[in-house]
Amino acid sequence: ADSSNVFKVPVSELAAAADTLGRTAGASSISILDLQQSMAAGGLVAKGAGLSIEEFSTAIGIMGDQGLKASDAGTSLKSFIAGLTPSSVEAKAAMRNLGIEVFDAQGNFKAFPEILKSLSAGFSGLTEEQRATTAELLFGSDGVRAFSALVPAAAVGLQDAAGQWAAFNAKAAETPGVAE
Repeated sequence: ADSSNVFKVPVSELAAAADTLGRTAGASSISILDLQQSMAAGGLVAKGAGLSIEEFSTAIGIMGDQGLKASDAGTSLKSFIAGLTPSSVEAKAAMRNLGIEVFDAQGNFKAFPEILKSLSAGFSGLTEEQRATTAELLFGSDGVRAFSALVPAAAVGLQDAAGQWAAFNAKAAETPGVAE
């Protein structure tokens, strides 16, 4: 019920929302309880940034597979999202210098996967030191955990953010939902 309230899910779409949550839990190492706690800690901020329940669930599932679960995941995602709108001169300059754009021409947040792709491109080519310093500047100690999970460093040999997002959604689509 909380997830449908946070994300303003119409009654006609509640079964689909429940399936989304069930598939996320089934496709990842998190539980429905982890998702509930994540939603309580970061759902409102995520919704305010334009994330759908599907995008929120995917982000939490990816983070959970990397050991960041429950309220820790929600808090980290909330801090990460807050960092997308930097308030310090240094953080604004870093976003500009990396070519990271999170808003469209109308001033609305771009789609979350598109933001992750922009971050991935902006951070590519940085040394490990530059990446760590810049991520900490933008997202703080809580948000950098979500950043590290959602925007993997190519140097570590992981998929880029877009590939990771697509792979998780493909796995979730193959997982039975709760209404099936």
